[in-house]
Amino acid sequence: KKRAIKDRSDLLKYQGERVFTELLPLIDNLELALQHAESDPGALKSGLQLIHKLFVDTLGKWEVRSESALGKDFDPVRHSALSKVPTKDAKAGTVLNEFRKAYLYKDKLLRPAEVVVAAEPSAEEAPRDEGE
Repeated sequence: KKRAIKDRSDLLKYQGERVFTELLPLIDNLELALQHAESDPGALKSGLQLIHKLFVDTLGKWEVRSESALGKDFDPVRHSALSKVPTKDAKAGTVLNEFRKAYLYKDKLLRPAEVVVAAEPSAEEAPRDEGE
């Protein structure tokens, strides 16, 4: 009985071990990229792109995914509006720009997207007829 309690305690204590073990190669690759940063900027860029892909793939293994909000209707549950921009180019309430993507873990929102939302142009910004 004591062993079962200790095993359960260790399981809870070290539950993130597998995730962190999978993240260690990303740190190794970042360190390599930093060592070669000054010698070849082009290689640094391609290295960072590779590390980004590895990171996204690793998160995907754990069912963490990003969700783009661009062009979608503003949803206060999934989006955090940083500002509203009056525009005639998009329907009011449409996401125009995204500073940070939303991230989900399975079906749970980890972080809402930080976005800029389209608003109706004000009366001063609307074009006037010359007859007025």
